[in-house]
Amino acid sequence: EDQVSLVEYLVKFSEVQCGTHHTYVATQHPFAVREEVLSLPSIRGGRRTVPIKGKKRCLGFTFKVGPTPGDGGWVRNPTCRDRYDETIATVAELMVLARSSILVGDLSTSEGRLARFFRSTPARSTSVINGGGRPTDTKATVVMGDDSLSRHVYRPPESPDGLTVHFYVKTSGSRVYLDRARRSADTWTRDVAGPGSSVTFLFDNHQADEVDRMAEEHPWIAVRHVEGTDLQGNYKGHRRPDVDAAHAAQHLKTRAVFDRYRTGPVPDWVCYLDDDMMVNVAVLREDLLELAPSCRPDCLVADGQVWMPNGVNGKGSGMIQPYTVGGYCMSDSLVRRVTDLFASKTDAEIGWVGTDDLHFNRFVMQEALGVTVTNSERWYSEYAYPDVDEHGFHKHTMHQDRANGAVGVQGWMRRKPTWEKDGELMTKFVPSLAVYHMGYDKT
Repeated sequence: EDQVSLVEYLVKFSEVQCGTHHTYVATQHPFAVREEVLSLPSIRGGRRTVPIKGKKRCLGFTFKVGPTPGDGGWVRNPTCRDRYDETIATVAELMVLARSSILVGDLSTSEGRLARFFRSTPARSTSVINGGGRPTDTKATVVMGDDSLSRHVYRPPESPDGLTVHFYVKTSGSRVYLDRARRSADTWTRDVAGPGSSVTFLFDNHQADEVDRMAEEHPWIAVRHVEGTDLQGNYKGHRRPDVDAAHAAQHLKTRAVFDRYRTGPVPDWVCYLDDDMMVNVAVLREDLLELAPSCRPDCLVADGQVWMPNGVNGKGSGMIQPYTVGGYCMSDSLVRRVTDLFASKTDAEIGWVGTDDLHFNRFVMQEALGVTVTNSERWYSEYAYPDVDEHGFHKHTMHQDRANGAVGVQGWMRRKPTWEKDGELMTKFVPSLAVYHMGYDKT
């Protein structure tokens, strides 16, 4: 009865981030914790929440509790082998605590102190040399059983320059797409500098020799040919076999992004972009740093729009669906979750059919992982344009117009204001953007 209840720990997550948390509980009382988990209120998707008014809408949890005697985790009279297994399990548990996006716990214990130590990294800011700032940065940590003034320990990177970002560009060796890839290779990808950051172009096998020549001419980028993706561009047709093949190719490209993280280190952010999107790298890093506190641990940042159905089979027959347009950036926690999902399940097992944007958001992000896109006001796809008034630029989207009576994508594109044709205006607008469609780049 002297133990702090599980609910007391869980409500602390709201200090860092509302949303669904996939939770590992390290405890010496696994049976009691499992009973507490079963007593929590159930909500949609097999999740649990807290029995506290005002917190139920904020928090959802899935649970994994540490080993019990029935799991083979504890033995009364341990042999050398048993002790070895116990040591490995203890180290594995410490790794989970150290690498988790959010840690809630009593850090006065030996294990707690170790977890806090491993969650700390040397501060990147040079202000430390001059006596400013802290010598270490600590991942989001909420301290229980500590009466100090700093109960909520969360120190994000002091500078966006410290963020590590891996960029992936979805493209093709076909002429028009290769020209787009060259444009990106010649421009914004040069700005992706610093240890831990990179740019990889995901090609098919069209004009493979010319693609490889482009890679040699641009040593700051990497190129990967993804097998089975030569029909990626056929999704706009009406012949069912071609569309299905295009969707299959899109799925392969998406999965190729996460292959790297099955064994390799995960950066702070992974960004997957269409080849007609451009990036102001410094602005994007600022944007991600600013948005992170509102969406962590599982951030999906993009030009987030809501699909408004149109017609009898308008991409979902009545489905109103948030989705990412032109690409997205994922935080490290979400990258790990997607990597684990793709490693353990096929598209059919996930239930992912259709495109790599609208349907990826519906079936993978929302239904499988419980994540919804966070819209950035600094991302402008071809389905967004700026309203301009005396106060500056304000983002406006295709789906807002369609909801107000514009019918069909082509009809909307004809009505879309053509600010991008005003070169003088674009010289003021484009530098403020994080990610934008190349149609705006008139400078």
